[in-house]
Amino acid sequence: MRQQAPLRERIAAFVLEAKHLAFFLVCMAALAAVVFFHLSVRNNVIQLGYSLSQENSRGRALVRQRSELELERALMKNPEEIGKAAGEKFGMHIPDKEQLVRVGRVKGSP
Repeated sequence: MRQQAPLRERIAAFVLEAKHLAFFLVCMAALAAVVFFHLSVRNNVIQLGYSLSQENSRGRALVRQRSELELERALMKNPEEIGKAAGEKFGMHIPDKEQLVRVGRVKGSP
């Protein structure tokens, strides 16, 4: 019977070590999962930062383009600019007095 006692103690010690090892492995797996989750979230934040920066640049470019278009629109409403563009693009000019034809009402028509 003397050999039984040390065997039981060794088995009990082995089971105790196995429980500690299992707990250690579970803790390591949980730590690895937390690290992986942290890295994936950090990567997503960095990607969103780059996307936000690109969209901000695009927004500034659109605001600048809008300002330029508003200025161009204001210039196009200017009668002098309209006359200049008509002459340059379409070859139009202000007619002489001899070229004017007056159209009026004929007497007796409503």
